[in-house]
Amino acid sequence: MTIEEWVTYAKELGFAEAAPVDPAALKPNAEVRAMCAADKCHAYGKNWTCPPECGSLEECAARISANKAMAQKRRTARAKNSSK
Repeated sequence: MTIEEWVTYAKELGFAEAAPVDPAALKPNAEVRAMCAADKCHAYGKNWTCPPECGSLEECAARISANKAMAQKRRTARAKNSSK
């Protein structure tokens, strides 16, 4: 798929926003990893995209740099009783 097709696909899946991202602009951050270890969002060890399943910062950096282009997605949660 092209990057444009990935962006369209993400929107079709229900992501509120999706946009192309240059992988060279993404840098794994030790401060964010420390927040992960402190389980600030309560996902540590419960999601394959979170530590420890996602690997070390170095492993994450290697996976990111292996891509020519990426699509960044953001899903917006809706309240259960929301009509939208």
